[in-house]
Amino acid sequence: MQKTRMNADEYDLLAETGWYVVKFQHFELNIYFRSSDVKRAFVVSPGFMKREDYAHPYFQRIKMFDELDGIAISLADPSLDLAEDIQIGWMLGSRWVNYAETVAKFFEGLFEHFGIRNDQALFFGSSGGGFISLVLGTLVRGAKVLAMNPQTELLRFHDIRELSRVLEAGWGGISNMTIYRNYHHRFSIAALWEKEQHIPNVTVMVNTYDAWHIEHHIAPMIKGMVNKEIETGGLQIRFFSSEAAGHNPLPASALIPVIKELNGI
Repeated sequence: MQKTRMNADEYDLLAETGWYVVKFQHFELNIYFRSSDVKRAFVVSPGFMKREDYAHPYFQRIKMFDELDGIAISLADPSLDLAEDIQIGWMLGSRWVNYAETVAKFFEGLFEHFGIRNDQALFFGSSGGGFISLVLGTLVRGAKVLAMNPQTELLRFHDIRELSRVLEAGWGGISNMTIYRNYHHRFSIAALWEKEQHIPNVTVMVNTYDAWHIEHHIAPMIKGMVNKEIETGGLQIRFFSSEAAGHNPLPASALIPVIKELNGI
């Protein structure tokens, strides 16, 4: 696939379906962009990517785009550019550069360029991609989010080796104490919502057979909102039961109807 390089404000270059590399001051964002005249947007955030099976950048779930009316974008996580052994990055970026915040501003400009209101855009992801979608949907005020079995507390991630590689590459081996004191909102959805005083229009789908994520990610997110007076676009938790799926996302045939429902199709 041929790629087109562009600066962050050159939205007019997004004229055709294809691979684009967006250049920011401190990093680059690889996206797969599917063009459309329909005033609606779907953004897919990346989860875990097994390096030995997939070359970075790899664009997830683009086959779903055939069934979605509107602009559709699949993101590759620029955090994976920080080191060759990182397989999940949550778009954390580095201690000094907040990748997700920069990307959110890019999408605000993109939606405006195409005449799409923020409430006509939906961010979707599962697992680590669910975390990214929750962050982007919070920062792009008015956007919708569908997160499946998401991580919401990165310091509780089940594979400490993967988390350690991300922290070593971009954060200089920062201590948990320093994170909690200065950067908690970049690692915790509940802390982000409290900082922004905003909960987006978000639907979280959770498999009852994914006990780890319910205990260590969904429950802390809900608990973090108890007795907090925060502006909300509407938070709902939808439980489903699939022993076969476990932590894995549901197939596209089950996801697409929900995505359409949430984004007004």
